[in-house]
Amino acid sequence: MNIMNKSNSKKNLEEGIQHAMPGKPVLRSSLLWKLANFEAEKICKLVSAEKSVCIRYEDLISNPEETLTKIGLA
Repeated sequence: MNIMNKSNSKKNLEEGIQHAMPGKPVLRSSLLWKLANFEAEKICKLVSAEKSVCIRYEDLISNPEETLTKIGLA
């Protein structure tokens, strides 16, 4: 890494990641999350119920062992 890159990296850190990202990153991230979940739901409807499982973040955090067992990872 040359001196110029180090300087630019330090500047981006000092200004914060929001400044380094163009546009509206929160809105963009929210829309991408919604789109990804919508597509996942569509795919789950195409396959049989035995081949898909819906895992909620809240369930994974509150009861990780049971949730991982549900998807066969525990």
